[in-house]
Amino acid sequence: MLMAAATATMSAYNFVMDGIYYNINADSTSVSVTYKGSSSTGNTYSGQVTIPAEVSYNGMTYAVTSIGGDAFNKCTGLTRVDLPNSISSIGRNAFHGCTALNHINIPNSVTFIGGDAFMSCSSLTELFIPASVQTIELMSFSYCYGLTSIVVDENNLYYDSRDNCNAIIGKANCVLLAACVNTVIPNSVKRLAAGTFNGFTWLTEVNLPDSLEYIGESAFRDCTGLSYIEIPNKVTEIADCAFAGCTGLTEVELPESLQYLGGCVFMDCPCLTSLFIPANVTRILGGLTTRDYNITNIVVDPRNTKYDSRDNCNAIIEKKYLGRFTNLIEGCNNSFIPEGVTHIGSMAFAYCDKITEIEFPNSLINIDAGAFYECSALTSVYIPEGVRQIGLDAFRNCTNLISISLPSTMNNIGTFNIGTYCFYGCTNLEDVICFSLYPPRYEMYGFFESSTYSNARLHVPEEAIEAYKNASYWRNFITILPIGDINGDGNVAISDVTGLIDLLLSGEELPAWGDCNGDGKVTVADATTIIDKLMEMN
Repeated sequence: MLMAAATATMSAYNFVMDGIYYNINADSTSVSVTYKGSSSTGNTYSGQVTIPAEVSYNGMTYAVTSIGGDAFNKCTGLTRVDLPNSISSIGRNAFHGCTALNHINIPNSVTFIGGDAFMSCSSLTELFIPASVQTIELMSFSYCYGLTSIVVDENNLYYDSRDNCNAIIGKANCVLLAACVNTVIPNSVKRLAAGTFNGFTWLTEVNLPDSLEYIGESAFRDCTGLSYIEIPNKVTEIADCAFAGCTGLTEVELPESLQYLGGCVFMDCPCLTSLFIPANVTRILGGLTTRDYNITNIVVDPRNTKYDSRDNCNAIIEKKYLGRFTNLIEGCNNSFIPEGVTHIGSMAFAYCDKITEIEFPNSLINIDAGAFYECSALTSVYIPEGVRQIGLDAFRNCTNLISISLPSTMNNIGTFNIGTYCFYGCTNLEDVICFSLYPPRYEMYGFFESSTYSNARLHVPEEAIEAYKNASYWRNFITILPIGDINGDGNVAISDVTGLIDLLLSGEELPAWGDCNGDGKVTVADATTIIDKLMEMN
């Protein structure tokens, strides 16, 4: 291990000259400026750095032709870099996080600027792209909050800053790649690239041109001052996280032209209270509004052939999931799950912190990963018969959850029944009821908080107690009781019938473990179930 670490450190650079680290390129005649040691912790460049056009080492003279990936990454003390005309490429993340960098000259020899190359260079105020540049990758200048001027050389064949727009626009597909404080989006722009206005907290309004067709990933992410936006009627696609973190956004109008909504488009938009999905949308990635939001009204245009919000359920339902199922992909604090829904999609109700209880339909067969993640007000969960699988993190961090009831159909046949960390963080669990005769199979690791095994009681069919005592993780429960043992003495007897009837007559809140027939309710029918069980035993 020590030898491997030493080799990794040595291979970070071939030699150092005048405080600058170099790697010899494959042609053996040129070098790239690189970093010392780890790109995240080893960079030591600061102040003003001047890169020479050539450098001599061991009797050889090398042309300096590129700034390597991560070369100045996180050099927060770097203020100025002067590049020679020998440089042809600036690698990915080359100046990422150089927050004090206030000057960079990109020489007329550079043809390539890598992704995130100048990301978060918040002290840069002016940017000039020379005629030589042929490729600018996505998010090269994202989070450059201080930029007030962006100019592209008028002789550049691939990019321009038409109409004095203070932006970089790719000519081939009219895509706006980088913006600044003074950017005005020209009417010829068809696409906003990933991260175009990412983190522009000062942005309070934006005029999107009628020519616009595509809004890229994180294009307006963390634009906290934005309160309203109208999407033009040619836009067909809004990519992942496009408006995530727009904490002031109260209203958004999605156009009839829209066909695709990416994941987490409106994540962390707590002021957004309603969402309308137009008729032509044919693809939605789940988790549109995930985390810290107050949406209470979700409506799908009734003309939409792919999705609906049937029965005023305040949710988005995919009508034909995998060709034959019905999948609820997006819910809110005001949703209910209609009969006919077979799947609850990944993160569908995640962070809905006002849901105290939820009624599942009898049609349900699957609950996907993170579906109820951090639904912190949820107190009890009854999973109906027919459900065979609950995914990763499905009820994780439901901190007020007291009881869980799992059906007999989670019976360890074919595949896993409970995903990793499914009930992890449910620190107040008191009772886990499982009607399966076979201990449900876990996906990989544990699915309960470690304290649950000592603090909660596990209720299972009497004939399956030994199976649970011998099954991984299930056997960790200190208290395992037979279903129907109302008084908790470890046996099912006539006294439990009396105890349940007393509970029913008391008018007090009925315990989840009083549900002995697995119908999700505690009624006199459960007393009958105990009697039937006693008669079978006799």
